[in-house]
Amino acid sequence: MAIDCLQKAKKLAESYELTNELIIVNEQLIQKVAIREGFKTYARLAAESMEQFDTIKFKFKAQDYLRQLTIPNLFQSNKENVYLKKAAAANRQLRKLSETSKSIEIRFWYLRSEIYYNHLRKNYEEAYRHGLSFVQLIEESPVVYSLDNMGGANMQLAMVSLYLNRLEDAATFATQSASYFKLGSPNYANAKDIFFLAQYYQGHLDTANQILKELLQIKSMRNNKFMQSKWGFFQANLCFSEGKYDEALALLQQQTELFSDKSGWRLGIKILEMMCIVEMNHDDWLDYRIETFRKLLSDLRTENIARAKLIHQIFKTYIKTGYSWRKTVEMLPEHVMHLRSGAGDYFWDPAGHELQRFDNWLDTKLSALRAVG
Repeated sequence: MAIDCLQKAKKLAESYELTNELIIVNEQLIQKVAIREGFKTYARLAAESMEQFDTIKFKFKAQDYLRQLTIPNLFQSNKENVYLKKAAAANRQLRKLSETSKSIEIRFWYLRSEIYYNHLRKNYEEAYRHGLSFVQLIEESPVVYSLDNMGGANMQLAMVSLYLNRLEDAATFATQSASYFKLGSPNYANAKDIFFLAQYYQGHLDTANQILKELLQIKSMRNNKFMQSKWGFFQANLCFSEGKYDEALALLQQQTELFSDKSGWRLGIKILEMMCIVEMNHDDWLDYRIETFRKLLSDLRTENIARAKLIHQIFKTYIKTGYSWRKTVEMLPEHVMHLRSGAGDYFWDPAGHELQRFDNWLDTKLSALRAVG
């Protein structure tokens, strides 16, 4: 009876890759079966346990390599070029482990690392390909299947699709992701954020508005001041797209929770404020705004402000030329070219603070000038 229970426990542990539990069960089987059946049975069970000990070691290494990718500050300085080299090395080591191990968990961590690493180096097609494999692995294996894992995998595909400008796919994956999370949880809100962006960039403004209304009504999120402010910023962008510039400007000035934020949302607020002012024909208000924008840029010591610096210089030149976009563009053709490319140091991030892409907006101003001659 006891042996039957141990055999059932072993089968269950093997099904879910419960490595530690397999070692414990084998130890019990050695005591109850191997001593009776002899050395051959003992050797087999002992070899299985040794293999499980190796798997435990490999799993620890795999998680360590994944941490080197996802928590870089623990392992090296925060310089982007150093980080990319270290990330590439960690990804290679994790790939080797996945190729030499039968562990489903190690493959899970490897695929997750591929998505993260390829997103990091902006190879979104590769990230998408590995993302599909990641979802398939979770769906098919009880070892790694969980609602959280399914939600997370679909969220990663939604985000990668957003960067690939596959907006319908992004919306679909984001909807699937949200369905796996508890209503009002942070992960649910993050999935809905991606869904909002996918709708916004497609020009589905009514749907985007409805998403924000639903999010703002979630009781559990009402005390999350940062999320409330971020959604207020999203609402301001919607108002801008609808031509409600005064309403957009008022909303921007209310999002005080983002004013001290270091992740870039304040940059987005300042840029959109100046765009609103231009649209409202209050160019004389720009002098003060451009100075506060300059101070903000000087306070930020991050890698990713090259694009914002170009936008600052364009607005500054616009003021110096007596508010002439034509003269501004003639004086700063390379600035405009870099912004339009949206690549390299001047990468436009669809999930970042520049929802209303500045170079697209600038092109509308230039088109209007050409239309009137």
